[in-house]
Amino acid sequence: MKHPIRVCMALAFACAQAAHAQNYPAKPVRIVVPFAAGSGADVSARQVAQKLTGLLEQPVLVENRPGASGIIGTDAVAKAAPDGYTTVWAASGTMAMLPYLSSKLPFNAERDFAPISLINIAYAGLQVHADLPAADVKQLVALSKTRKLNAGTIVIGINSYLFGLSFEQASGADLNFIHSSTTQPSVDLLAGRLDLIFDGLAGNASAIRAGKVKVLAVAGKTRRPAFPGIPTFAEAGLPDYEPLAWGGLFAPAGTPQANLQRLGGAAARAARSPELVQAWERVGSEAVGSSPEEFVAFVKSEQAKWSRIIRTAGVRLD
Repeated sequence: MKHPIRVCMALAFACAQAAHAQNYPAKPVRIVVPFAAGSGADVSARQVAQKLTGLLEQPVLVENRPGASGIIGTDAVAKAAPDGYTTVWAASGTMAMLPYLSSKLPFNAERDFAPISLINIAYAGLQVHADLPAADVKQLVALSKTRKLNAGTIVIGINSYLFGLSFEQASGADLNFIHSSTTQPSVDLLAGRLDLIFDGLAGNASAIRAGKVKVLAVAGKTRRPAFPGIPTFAEAGLPDYEPLAWGGLFAPAGTPQANLQRLGGAAARAARSPELVQAWERVGSEAVGSSPEEFVAFVKSEQAKWSRIIRTAGVRLD
């Protein structure tokens, strides 16, 4: 027979948890964006925060804490109280790439966070200068073996570089990576200082539509509705190459499950709102709005993918 005191204590704890969940959120919720104001992550986070404010009936505030490729703001949330009132807008770079490039991160991406919802995915495209004599991926790979092709990245270890590195692994291309921490590769591409970049379509959407930039292929299982003329990498002959730049909400590990479910459900509704679906679709991205459980599975698959690619390439930052 169970001890009556222990049973009463368990029931009291369960009741307290249920009451806490019913009252959540009872004060403003904060989304820390570990990137600069005006960045793609910041814009998306603010769009979601506006929707969440109405759905949660509490202010949802965005706080920018940029620095060190997203590490500073992400670490601040890892060490925050696990109560559901502090979250971080984390991206593929900080959660699925950097952890396998450096052993000196101040947080553990696999243990220190509780995924809330995958909000959106920016499908990266192979973007080339309009004058580059390559009409498709096959021609570009062949061209890369006859002349130096400069591929632009922001810094070693973040999306653009690892997208290019994994493209080399998948296609056999030979690229010369130009790393810059002070200029945007898309600007250099338009100016003709670079031959190609791997990036989401949003930043160059107007240039793509104007024919100033060619996109030879884009990630995703299907073509992007806003750019139906661009084939997928699978159609271009690289079915296993999938460069995804994604953003989602995470809470500190240990956050009550009921709060995660409440916040995750609201975040999913926000991401799937017609306004955000249309806004992101126009620039080649996709609204997702997953459950916490779905996001856990997605993050694990992304971590497995990028850890394998990074290990194969032998790339380290320390």
